[in-house]
Amino acid sequence: MPVVRNIITVQTSSDIVELVNEHYENEKYFVGGMGEGDPGVWFAAVGGKNEDTLDYAPLIQESIQLVKQERHGVPFGLYTTGVVQDLKVPLSEIGVDSIQVSLFASSPTEYKEATGSDAFGQVCGFIADASEQGVSVEVGVLKKYASSARELATSLGARHVHVYEE
Repeated sequence: MPVVRNIITVQTSSDIVELVNEHYENEKYFVGGMGEGDPGVWFAAVGGKNEDTLDYAPLIQESIQLVKQERHGVPFGLYTTGVVQDLKVPLSEIGVDSIQVSLFASSPTEYKEATGSDAFGQVCGFIADASEQGVSVEVGVLKKYASSARELATSLGARHVHVYEE
């Protein structure tokens, strides 16, 4: 599970490159060896309820491209609800190594109970589509739905399931 070290608001790809460089140049976060213990850089939208990290796909894509010009081997990921209306960049072209989708539950009723939304089918479709595009998909589920949601997530193509407390 990725560890959140800092939540920082950025406006430009240059801001992101600067933060990534600061992080990797800080001895406190040295990962050693070949970087196999490095959780990498994870993008997350921390704004309003209707905001998703993938709303910023062009910024994320540009930032990843710029970082990769300077630093090789940095893993990138992003958190998403899977409720994306108009993805401006194909998911497989953004440059992330993996995504974590908030599935929460294993049925439309449970999903609505957990989120207040009717987007369960859209989220399931997003997970399957991302997996078919070759994106490594992780899924977040709530503990009370974990057993059945884990099975659903893996059947949709998720490679790993994270179980969260309420």
